[in-house]
Amino acid sequence: MISKGNYWVLLCFFAGFVVLASGASVKSWINDDMPSFKKRNSEEKTFMADLGKAVIKAVHPTAQKIVMIKYEIVKVKDKENRSEINLKMEYFGVVSNKKYIGDAVIKVDTSSKEGWEALNIDYVDNNNLPLNRKNLQELIKSLNR
Repeated sequence: MISKGNYWVLLCFFAGFVVLASGASVKSWINDDMPSFKKRNSEEKTFMADLGKAVIKAVHPTAQKIVMIKYEIVKVKDKENRSEINLKMEYFGVVSNKKYIGDAVIKVDTSSKEGWEALNIDYVDNNNLPLNRKNLQELIKSLNR
């Protein structure tokens, strides 16, 4: 007989295996609706919410019910034309339906008149599953197209 605690561990392990085995790749979350600093045409709050959703989908492709809690754009001291976009996001796990909070800091170069350029994304959340760092790097490229 499997205890309730072990049942959830096995279920989460199996769900992770299914995601890996099914080939949840970079292409599974990149689409034409991906936000881009070069093609930005929406209101700032809407763009930031879409940006936050893209970050969450990059690091946890199976995340559900993704919502932006808040955002802030901060100019970096001592560095001209540099800003940081601070995003606080909420999402739910597909298997556990547990609520998670993620914090992203997107470092951008604001010098170009054609649009900002994403330089780096720092991300941390309270989910025990590992982040998909490969997707995060691909997202940076996608944001700059």
